[in-house]
Amino acid sequence: ELLESIKQDFLASNTNTLDLEQFVRTTLRSLEAAPSATTAAAEDGIVEASSSSTSVAARRVEDDTSTASRCAAVVDLFRQVDVHSEGIITWDEVSNHLIEQGMAGTDQLTTVDSVKSYEPSPVVDVSNHENV
Repeated sequence: ELLESIKQDFLASNTNTLDLEQFVRTTLRSLEAAPSATTAAAEDGIVEASSSSTSVAARRVEDDTSTASRCAAVVDLFRQVDVHSEGIITWDEVSNHLIEQGMAGTDQLTTVDSVKSYEPSPVVDVSNHENV
């Protein structure tokens, strides 16, 4: 759901691209809409909804810190995807980056070979392959 929501924002733009500000806004909005593990646990009765030992002010500071951390992480992701420093990225670039990260099993790109682009092949195989 999270990635689908972000993809829809890319597709909704006239150019199918997002700049840094647009990407940060759509990603943070999608992250905020996604249910968190704590929320799910609270709904299941595993975690109490509020703790008397945690003040409202402390929770606000914690929320602000986590929001700032998420924002910084999204900006960093944008910069990793925008390898040519064009200031805009496409959904294909984002999804290719995420695929590469998953295949590499790491959070960071470590080699030039990690940066690849997956696109549909323009070559169409029309042979039957019956005598192979």
